Amino acid sequence: MYGQIGMHHDGKTWKVKDKSKKDYPETAKHIEKHVVPHMNKHMGKPSGDYHKDKEVHGNHYIEHKGTQPIRDHYAKDRNTHYIQIGKSGLHHMSKDHGKFGTHELNGDTRFRVRVKYHGTNKKTGKVNYSHTVTMELKNHKASHVDLDHHSEHLGKTHGKHE
Repeated sequence: MYGQIGMHHDGKTWKVKDKSKKDYPETAKHIEKHVVPHMNKHMGKPSGDYHKDKEVHGNHYIEHKGTQPIRDHYAKDRNTHYIQIGKSGLHHMSKDHGKFGTHELNGDTRFRVRVKYHGTNKKTGKVNYSHTVTMELKNHKASHVDLDHHSEHLGKTHGKHE
């Protein structure tokens, strides 16, 4: 998963939660453009019943060509310019600021709408849950730079190897 955004249904339409918009404004813009229309078309108002909503609302997937939503989430919303992906190496989000020779994060984005379990109230037995959207990386090609295998090379390149 590459980022998570909270969703809210106001009785008429799905919206990105205000806190999510505040914390991750660029990510929220992508969700509003690519996911909210799908949710409004294919998902009704939540019922308030976790099990029913999980069956009806859980695991909707929306494919998006390219990685701009993921790159904006990290570079613009989280001020993180590189990502090391296990067994896939190091990638930059918008620019190779450190001149490590990395390539921009590649592939496609898949948005996943899910119903997220938050526990059960012991007194009432009511399940607490929310609707969220996560991003997944698809059709990705590994980087030729990998911190797990090239850290000595990176250090020597920048004169920081000890």
